[in-house]
This record gives sequence, C-alpha cells and structure tokens, in this order.
Amino acid sequence: MGYPCLGGFFGFGVLGIERLRGYIEHSYTGIERTGGCIEHSPKCIERMARAIERLGGYIERLAEFERLRHYIEHSYTGIERIGGCIEHLPKCIERMARAIERLGGCIERLAEFERITSYIEHSHTGIERIGGCIEHLRQCIERMARAIERLGGCIERLAEFERLRHYIEH
Repeated sequence: MGYPCLGGFFGFGVLGIERLRGYIEHSYTGIERTGGCIEHSPKCIERMARAIERLGGYIERLAEFERLRHYIEHSYTGIERIGGCIEHLPKCIERMARAIERLGGCIERLAEFERITSYIEHSHTGIERIGGCIEHLRQCIERMARAIERLGGCIERLAEFERLRHYIEH
C-alpha cells in the first residue's frame, strides 16, 4: 500500500496541513493505545507467574501443565508481535518529522506547528516508556520460565506418586 506522497500536500495549503495533522494525531493515538496495552501486560504476566508458583504441588495431571505452557508460548508470540510494531514506529515518526520539516514554510500558524511538535515529542516519550515496559516483560517471562522449571520437578514427583499409587492399587 505505501504512504501518500508528501509532495502532494504542498498544493493543498491548509487542507494538506489538516490531513497531515490528522495522520499525526491518529499515529499518536495508536502509540498511546499500544503503550496502555504493554503497561497492562506486566501486571497480567506477574499475576500468572504468582499463580504458577502457588500451584507447585497441586498440579495433578501433565495435561494441565501442557495447557499452561501453551498460554505462556501464546503470550510470548504476542509480545514478539508488539515488539515488531514498536520497532516500526520510530521509522514512521522520523518520516513524519522529515515531512514537517519540508512543510515548514507552508504552516501558517505557529500555534498549529507547536501542537504538532508536541505530539511528536510526546510520541517519542511514549516509545521510551514502551521500551522500559518491554524490558520489564522480558524479566517477567524469565521469572515464569524459572517457575515452570520448578514445576517440572513437581510433575516428576507426581508421576512417581502415580506409579506408586498404581502399584498399591494393583
């Protein structure tokens, strides 16, 4: 699909500036929404990690363990997808910044220019915040991996218990 030709904005005056402003505001909204999702993810992952740690000795079947492992893998896939989107955002913001620089002489009011600049600076701050959240997510995932490793021993003990119970019953 591609991006609209920025040169096309020069012939439209205020209309072109309004379109560009709309694109920038839409991008800013998407960044904020993505940031909110990522900020909420560590809480969910921490809650899952605590639940896994509490489960320790209570897992009764290997199938239950497999289901938990599937959830964790699915979460990791989602985090990788979000990471790809975040890696693409700086390129988009740089492209918007270059477009704004080229439009410098066409912007008629300083207040409008200041508002657009504020969106870009706020977007950059949001990306830095998202980067910190991604690092926190990585730590949470490592914590869950350690909890799962501990659960492996519990499952082995459970299997041994099941064998002993089977011998006792027969």
